[in-house]
Amino acid sequence: TNLDVYSNGTLYSRVVKVNDEDWYRITVPPFGTVNFHTNFVHADGDIDMYIHDACGGVLASSTGTTDNENISWTNPNNFARDIRLRVFLYNDTRNIYYLDFSRYGVSAPGNDTCSSPTPVTVGNDYFGTTFAANANGAASCGSSNASPDVYYTIVPSCSQDIVIDTFGSAFDTVLSVTYIVCGSADPWVEFDCNDDAAGTYQSQVSFPGTAGTTYYIRVSGYNGAYGTFNLHVRGVASVYDSCASAPYLDSNGGTAMWSNCTASTDGPPDDICLAFGSNQIYRDIWYTFVAPCAGTIDLNTFGSNFDTKIAVYANPDNSYCPPGPNSALVCNDDINSALESQVVFNTVPGQRYMYRVGSYSATATTNLGRLTATFTPNCGPVCDSIDYNADGLFPDTLDIDDFLSVFSGGPCSNDPVCADIDFNNDGLFPDTLDIDSLLSVFSGGPCL
Repeated sequence: TNLDVYSNGTLYSRVVKVNDEDWYRITVPPFGTVNFHTNFVHADGDIDMYIHDACGGVLASSTGTTDNENISWTNPNNFARDIRLRVFLYNDTRNIYYLDFSRYGVSAPGNDTCSSPTPVTVGNDYFGTTFAANANGAASCGSSNASPDVYYTIVPSCSQDIVIDTFGSAFDTVLSVTYIVCGSADPWVEFDCNDDAAGTYQSQVSFPGTAGTTYYIRVSGYNGAYGTFNLHVRGVASVYDSCASAPYLDSNGGTAMWSNCTASTDGPPDDICLAFGSNQIYRDIWYTFVAPCAGTIDLNTFGSNFDTKIAVYANPDNSYCPPGPNSALVCNDDINSALESQVVFNTVPGQRYMYRVGSYSATATTNLGRLTATFTPNCGPVCDSIDYNADGLFPDTLDIDDFLSVFSGGPCSNDPVCADIDFNNDGLFPDTLDIDSLLSVFSGGPCL
């Protein structure tokens, strides 16, 4: 009997005989479940039930000794399966029974198509599934074009590098990231695609996210694979986030473009930074500079696109990080109506200065900053710092080795942050006076 012609329900007064078993056929949808229940008088004959696949293999059975039997089976596949129900007598010659049957499909995930994606944000973890999903999209890797897929979107609040992975998932995943207008005729622009990452069958992709832009994330499986998965969304932290690892900023007109989108706040509050009720600089980025001699530094954030704040520190022991609250040398919030910042201060020869720049607000987004430092010397020839390779160690002979190597066209041990070879900044290079000046300053002498 073909049960597909019926809705879920009951067949009444069915008769099974010892030499005339009853067989039923029904189609179970992808990941769907079918249930059977028989009612009869056990004393008139024991009725049992088996579920078989199309080839006769047993999928489930019910062989109780009461007045009813119950059996169910769930289709583990992402395609429909035809199964057979066998109703037979275990003993006696005939019996009458009622057969209740039902089958239920599994709905596709809510984010089955790119027109109904699930939004995600940086710093959060998600759990999803491709069970019962359709194959709607395409990717350049993992043989996944015919695999069930689901979709997510991410709109970065500020420009940053974003990394997404499926580590810990239950199947062989494929991840891809695209920029599309869902449903448009325009071709998909794929930023990254990955099948297997870090020696696993899970996936990891990364891409430079632009603030306010919508990116589509497709999760699918290798060569038709499907299942449940984890989705981890992370932003790459700024390499300048820590004062202990601040890079060197050339203050001879040096400019740094920066974003503090993923930065933390590791600097202390300072009363001289108090402005509009806040004495803190949020999501701070750090740079360092060692003054070669006395002079004046103009440090500003002109050209930034948000409300900035800057402070400068000068520790007596030339260490990198501030010793605690209220230790800033100078600080400024707004120098003009554009909410940009500027400080001007005098330098001491050999003193390390720490530049701290960040946001006035802890919740500011789309932060793209510009920091410019201009050093005006008032001490005769101005040589560069003797920390030529900017490794934080000086004086040490590796600075001399690196200078001579770069002078002769060779590499720097700390590429690409070595200074130029015009050590005495006289505009003439390469010339041996730069070597003489380096050796003089290194040994405690003047700049030549």
